[in-house]
Amino acid sequence: MPPPVPFEPLPDEPWDVLIAGTGLKQSLLACALSRANKKVLQVDANTFYGSSETCFSHLREAEEWISLVSRHGFSPYAIPNSSLDSNTTATTTSLSSRRACPLPFSHAKTWSKPGFLPPEKGYAAGRGYILTLSPTVMYWFDPLLNLLREVDMTGQFLWQAVGAWWVLEEENWVQEEAREEEEMLKERGMAGAVGDAVTGVGVRIARAGMKKGGWNKGRKRDTAASTGDASTAAATATGPGESSTPLQDSSSSSPLQPQPSSTSTTSLRTIPPTPSTNFILKETACTFEDIAWDPTLTNTHRTTLASFLRYIQSYQVSDSTSVTTLHTLLTTTFPLPPRLRAHIHALTLLPTPPHSTPCSIAIPRLKRHLASLGRIPDARSAAGLFVGYGGSAEMCQVFSRGGAVAGAVNVLGRGVVRVHCPPFPSSEVQKRKWEVELESGEVVRVPWVVGGEWDLPDPNFNQSSPSPLSTAMARGVYIINHPLPALFNPKYPDERISPGGCIAAVFSPATLTNLSETADSSPNPVYLHPRASSQGECPMGKSLIYASQLLPPPSGVADAPAWDGAVETGYRALDDAVGRVLGRLGVEGEGEEGVVYKLLYTQYASSGHDGKGQPVPEGLEVLRDLELDMTFPLVDADVGKVGVVEEVVGVYGRILESDGDGDGDGDVEERRRKIKEGFMQVSEDVRRLMREGREEEM
Repeated sequence: MPPPVPFEPLPDEPWDVLIAGTGLKQSLLACALSRANKKVLQVDANTFYGSSETCFSHLREAEEWISLVSRHGFSPYAIPNSSLDSNTTATTTSLSSRRACPLPFSHAKTWSKPGFLPPEKGYAAGRGYILTLSPTVMYWFDPLLNLLREVDMTGQFLWQAVGAWWVLEEENWVQEEAREEEEMLKERGMAGAVGDAVTGVGVRIARAGMKKGGWNKGRKRDTAASTGDASTAAATATGPGESSTPLQDSSSSSPLQPQPSSTSTTSLRTIPPTPSTNFILKETACTFEDIAWDPTLTNTHRTTLASFLRYIQSYQVSDSTSVTTLHTLLTTTFPLPPRLRAHIHALTLLPTPPHSTPCSIAIPRLKRHLASLGRIPDARSAAGLFVGYGGSAEMCQVFSRGGAVAGAVNVLGRGVVRVHCPPFPSSEVQKRKWEVELESGEVVRVPWVVGGEWDLPDPNFNQSSPSPLSTAMARGVYIINHPLPALFNPKYPDERISPGGCIAAVFSPATLTNLSETADSSPNPVYLHPRASSQGECPMGKSLIYASQLLPPPSGVADAPAWDGAVETGYRALDDAVGRVLGRLGVEGEGEEGVVYKLLYTQYASSGHDGKGQPVPEGLEVLRDLELDMTFPLVDADVGKVGVVEEVVGVYGRILESDGDGDGDGDVEERRRKIKEGFMQVSEDVRRLMREGREEEM
């Protein structure tokens, strides 16, 4: 191996904050603190930005990352290394070389079809791909997107629309529901003309919902705002019920009303089965229009689904319900068959099955999805957005660069191996400084240390004993030698933006038919996030599919071999889900147009602290892991979870408040409010530095 590259000495600066890691939260905090005139040193043991949210711009980078995971990856059955203390000096035990923190990944491997990466092409064989480890869907009113609008940073990203939500169904499910409906009507003596009357009632109820629907009322696309992607739309937003000039024209009828037609038809799309499979891909009904004209719905289910949609629209976070799980709600209050329960659950993007998904989390997520519909001009059927060219990794780099422009120093390949604070008298606690030892052997003395749970030597430092991991997720990235156009076509004829991605949910038969069983008896759903080549992350004529399935808790597995088996079972579930969807699209999974490359890995999320309040001892802040599902948590709804912006703003406020920042000695709450209002705002000093930098470039 070549000799190690010597470390360049750090600048001799009186640092205010050391931030370990370049993940989304750390990079956002570094940018905000730098803009508040704090001296920030941001370090990362990795040689790439993004930490757990990184991306690869070449397939060879994925192979190098796999090698890194094989050396420094996490194992639930390894003895944790602890080299962070607040009172005594501890001896550091490194995993390898000087690295003290494991990567939150394991079981990483790749597979490629023979001939896909011909050796004679060398480096050129793996070019043209951008694979992210953290594919994330954002909604219109997500706090992070609102923050980007407030600080005028949405234009620094390429936004792509997430179009349809699909669910893989078996062909006979609809026929079984219709047969059950007919039998029920016969038992009640309701047949013939009476049954037709019930059909009319169901359609009228759904139509009434269309006229009263809050999110789709009076919305009209703005043809002048069309840019070919969703970036312009992401830059402007209003809350539910507010006016929005580029998105709304109250003089026009709602474009989400049924399109004029000689016959009543639905805009919902169905991809019927092929001769070799009995599965269909069915788009999820999200509007009253969809419910009114969906021919696969029975009369009873049409009425119930319309009532459920109205319930979601009127739901308030403060509402209390005695119903505990989504399964219970959809079998008692709103009785729906398993097929429709699967469609509703898919909209939440929650990785647990309905019978173990709390209503307190699921319902606000459903409301968020419905509120986002109709907001994106020229892609009004899309509910979500994602950042192209790397997703969260691109955001990490933009925030880190923003911090550097404001004066922060970013150092890659130099992680934290030990954090220690000498004892201080209580009367001098404000003068205390943490001693942070880096991989280079340098020691940085700083009042505040902030890091991710996998970037500081011991993620559980503020616990009396190490806490178990909360989640583990089997993930896969698949390169498909086919564009899969059926998944990315616009839903409405007048939409001028083709979605850059979509969602497909695959439920096992056990999950759908045995929902009354315990959670352990049914596999978790598999979520697929296909992405089109049009958004630049793969060559034309190909597509990407991101797949994920929640694994059983590592604490419930007996030993390492059993855990290896659980992980491989998860990988087989991912392969099976991708193969079934491709088969339904007429693409053979192992054929010429099928999967030509895949990256499989397992990711872990720690529950090392509660994410709330000020940790003990003072001056240390450990940021929670991002959730492993495909979207950011809702602060008021996801119990025990803290939103990205809310957690970062909290740490930002505590750091500034400890230094007496704010206006004078006024009211404490007023000072805190002003500090938070200044989050990510650019000070005059920083503006001057930015102007000088631009003048030098010219």
